[in-house]
Amino acid sequence: MVSNNSVKIYTEKDFVKKQWSGGVTEELFIYPPGSSYEKRDFIFRLSKASVEAEKTKFTELTGFTRHLVLLEGDVTLVSDSRKSKKLDRLSTFSFKGSEDIESFGTGKDYNLMVKEDAESALEVYEVTEEGRAFKLPSFIHGKEAYLCFYCLKGYSVIGLGDHKEYLKESQQVVIKEQDIEEREVLLMGEGVTIGAYVAFDKTEYFEEKKKSPITFQDIKDAYFIAYTSFRGAKFINKKRRNLWYDPHLVKGIRKAEKFYITFILYFIGLFFALYIDVHKGTGAILWTLLYLLIILPLSYLIFIPRPVKDHMIPVSQLTALQKKLYDEEKEKNPQTEKILKKYRITGRNEGDEHKGRSYGSFK
Repeated sequence: MVSNNSVKIYTEKDFVKKQWSGGVTEELFIYPPGSSYEKRDFIFRLSKASVEAEKTKFTELTGFTRHLVLLEGDVTLVSDSRKSKKLDRLSTFSFKGSEDIESFGTGKDYNLMVKEDAESALEVYEVTEEGRAFKLPSFIHGKEAYLCFYCLKGYSVIGLGDHKEYLKESQQVVIKEQDIEEREVLLMGEGVTIGAYVAFDKTEYFEEKKKSPITFQDIKDAYFIAYTSFRGAKFINKKRRNLWYDPHLVKGIRKAEKFYITFILYFIGLFFALYIDVHKGTGAILWTLLYLLIILPLSYLIFIPRPVKDHMIPVSQLTALQKKLYDEEKEKNPQTEKILKKYRITGRNEGDEHKGRSYGSFK
């Protein structure tokens, strides 16, 4: 069973061709959408490239891991560590993007470039009409994962649980998965298919800075968060509506609100205030003011990252990845997602045609 998935097939008209120093490169897919190879702000990228010069040098890509498979030709790679590797057709080769690599010979290759913090793999499958099941990499389970298949030759049918996709030659499919349960992928058809697998935790791509000393601005921001963290605040407060909280700030807010500790503390204090000052009632008023003006914002300030303003980003200034996360968050309904998750865990979705899909997938 596949849950919370999205699937898109890319064809020749979607690919972006560009010239590089050794030939022509064809970008098949890049994540997140809107990122670019030139800016190095992508998490992973799929491409094909032709090597037309007898001697070329690979572009330096510090911070990335590179996987490639030779599609045709005769190519030998030589690294700055005085090692050489003659590539066999349809064999895979992986190396760090920071390595100084020279290429000798001409040919064509398929590439997966991925941030070093992400987990990744590249596989080549000989596809036959009699379907074969292949194990998926273990690292894709429990994280956001992308399963990408490129039909190099012939045609292929990719089966993942009860979901199947048909690919013609030179087509690329990208399947986004969350909480994937399948351990195998079924491949059938005729020819050769390349599988590229990438999994990562998005919070890894947002630097968690060491907390700085508390400033007056941090206190102001903590007050703002404390008074706009209730459901529906975005509809009432225009400033909140135009701000995006990064994953580290969201994590801090969740810690502050865990188990409703601040509300429990308020009612405990209110009980004692009423007990001590049962006749006048001023104790309850004073305690409520103390809670609202000091205790509540302080409880957030303890847990949220500082400087707070660095984690509260105007929507108009979001990067490509931030914009992607922002759009995904808008599609989510936390309450419905919670119910659907419970529905899947209890196994009540057995025989259900929706198979525990997310709220967003019904739209």
